[in-house]
Amino acid sequence: MLRLSHLGKKYNGLPVIDQFDLDIEKGSFSVLIGPSGCGKSTLFDLLTGTIEREYGTMEWIGEAVPHLGQIAAYMQQKDLLLPWLSLMQNAMLPQVFSKEKHLRKNKKAKGLFERFGLNGFEDYLPGAVSGGMKQRCALIRTLMFEREIVLLDEPLSALDAITRRSLQSLLLSLQKDFKKTVLMITHDIDEALYLADTVLVLTQAPMKIRDRITLPSEKPRNLDSSEYIAIKKRILSELEEEMQL
Repeated sequence: MLRLSHLGKKYNGLPVIDQFDLDIEKGSFSVLIGPSGCGKSTLFDLLTGTIEREYGTMEWIGEAVPHLGQIAAYMQQKDLLLPWLSLMQNAMLPQVFSKEKHLRKNKKAKGLFERFGLNGFEDYLPGAVSGGMKQRCALIRTLMFEREIVLLDEPLSALDAITRRSLQSLLLSLQKDFKKTVLMITHDIDEALYLADTVLVLTQAPMKIRDRITLPSEKPRNLDSSEYIAIKKRILSELEEEMQL
């Protein structure tokens, strides 16, 4: 389990995150959704150790940790691929941080390229492939870190709707097939309902959890059902109320 207790961060004396509590079950897929500027990306910066928290604690499986830098892999909205390296070379960048033999890592990367539909594109430069293919490569690179937690900060938001839906199934595989604990940020309610075990609706800054919605376990889901339409309306109403505050 990932447990955050009383987490806090201020900018220019103003609290962005204050007394923030969150429990995430190991192996679960949790999605954060909230108003723009409420502190979601700041929370990820605290989790990864990019910035220091001012107070509060983090625990992973019952042990206190300063941050999740060595526990979590982080995938952002931008693919952040190095344009002068091939897709395979970009995917293999985590090898720099690994003490394991290069041969095993290379075999794993080749298997992931085949699984994620990039077989035959290993030697292509990022500028020669589509946005969806670049994000697939970024996802492979994230898996190559072999961390227990995966943090996703709107990784599909720059893609068109059709490409986005096809990649959502790959995000589901992080939990189902790769047994990762996933914490994701999105502004897309349908995406949250399609992927999550739990949707966490957030308040305006200073960010807190306004609503915690546990979804039925079956995946993939039929978002056109009356049950999910009602949940979507509930989340939308809560977000609209937050935007008016």
